[in-house]
Amino acid sequence: MAKSISTKAEVLKMVMINVKKNGDCLEYMGSRIDNYGRVKIGGRKGKSILAVFDKCVCHTCDNPPCINPDHLFLGTHEDNMKDMAKKKRAYRTIGEKSGVCKLSREQIKTIREDQRKQIEIAREYGLSKSHVSMIKNYKTRVNG
Repeated sequence: MAKSISTKAEVLKMVMINVKKNGDCLEYMGSRIDNYGRVKIGGRKGKSILAVFDKCVCHTCDNPPCINPDHLFLGTHEDNMKDMAKKKRAYRTIGEKSGVCKLSREQIKTIREDQRKQIEIAREYGLSKSHVSMIKNYKTRVNG
């Protein structure tokens, strides 16, 4: 049975024995949740907390396992999302800004107005017939 950890000093000790230096970063190598370090408090039935405790912590180094205080700053979830967008790390883009987008708004509009057979349209644009069908039936790129 694992030893129960209950004080901040014990948590800090547990965190520090699991740290590896990687460049300027101090990476927590213990248990992780979504690549962020975690420590279990209260034994098997206890609760997990992030290795950087229960604060919303943003990384200037963009390295989630890093716990180097010089690379961390406190902020809200919104601050963290703004930081991510500012650094162009936002992964969810839609429409023409998406890295996987094949068609412009104008092309979507043209396809929806095109009266030819869907297979002909698909060949012209390098799409599948089902993709053309989804465009025409507003199942994809609803806003063009």
